[in-house]
Amino acid sequence: MTCKLCSINHFLVFTDLKYSFLSIYGNNGRSDLNGEENIVLTGNDPPFAPLVGLKKFSLSELKAAIKDGNTIGRGGFSNVYKGILNDGTVVTIKRAYHFTYDSSYDQHRIVSKLQHKNIVKVLGYGHKVKSSSMMRLWNRKTDRDKETEYFLVEEYMPNGSLDKVIHESQLNWSSMFRIIQGIAQGVHYLHEQGVIHLDLKPPNILLDSNMNAKITDFDLSVTVDDNEVTLDVIAGTLGYIDPEFLAGSTVTTKNDVYGFGITLLETVRSIRRCKSTAAYPLDQWAWKAWEAGRIDEEFDLSLFDGSELTEIKRCVMVGLLCAQDRRAYRPSMADVLEMLNGDRELPNPKKPAYILSDEERSSADQSDGEIPSSPSAWSDGS
Repeated sequence: MTCKLCSINHFLVFTDLKYSFLSIYGNNGRSDLNGEENIVLTGNDPPFAPLVGLKKFSLSELKAAIKDGNTIGRGGFSNVYKGILNDGTVVTIKRAYHFTYDSSYDQHRIVSKLQHKNIVKVLGYGHKVKSSSMMRLWNRKTDRDKETEYFLVEEYMPNGSLDKVIHESQLNWSSMFRIIQGIAQGVHYLHEQGVIHLDLKPPNILLDSNMNAKITDFDLSVTVDDNEVTLDVIAGTLGYIDPEFLAGSTVTTKNDVYGFGITLLETVRSIRRCKSTAAYPLDQWAWKAWEAGRIDEEFDLSLFDGSELTEIKRCVMVGLLCAQDRRAYRPSMADVLEMLNGDRELPNPKKPAYILSDEERSSADQSDGEIPSSPSAWSDGS
């Protein structure tokens, strides 16, 4: 079993410390704490070798492409720009400053191998290595003790992120359902490639000119030979992290299933009759509506025909199944695709402990460990 952990920029709990260090970041998923970044040392970082399938751009071309300073994203240790290359191609350029042990190479290595219509395409990269001022202070000059300036060049997504769309505009249901299906297809592909994203959320879903969903930001991603791996840290974004991952340190594809479920419910929440603001836990509204048997009442029925309402209710149920607090209860992404398409029966979800009342929690504790019969039929695939 092997694993590569890319840079941790979003949410961290160092579980091996006496006092846990916790950092929670905003919707853009970037640290802005004094401009500093949390870094994980892997101990066996590779040299920055050429990446197969990606073009290596000169720094002069990349810096010229962003000379107008058209910033479309900003973080504590990186900026994201809309740029224009020498041949006139409009691209997204992520400019970051790292140390070599920050595993940016691993991120580039992972994304360079991904080719799917629902994954943001990486076009190339550029980098510059210079001696670290800290290391110069100590008069040490080794290959690992270098600061590196990285540029990652990606296809440009003109319609921004799903987060912006669901909070600022009103798409018709047909477009939203196609976005949901696209996300599911992209996550399924990642799992087939042995990649676990670990930070699925609306800000990390970008939309192209045709409103096709594409997954981006693989800073936290891991690759696994088998279905699971144990990490030394907890990584992700508050509200989208697998509850079992918070309680332990095991990563499986079901971590992404949970993040997808919350993302799905957040997307559907944007078309509810009541335009309430997000509240933690993010799936609380859906659990309450399902338990009360009033999912229909959450939506303005005059805006949707019968088939659309059926799809909406199905999406709510799929989201709840994905967002269960125990991964054994969650479907695989292969199951999710079948359920979204109406090709698989939907079992009743099991209410998470963080939604239960005190009385319900006590009753659940007595039956802890029992896996309901329906979810036990979930496939073992991605």
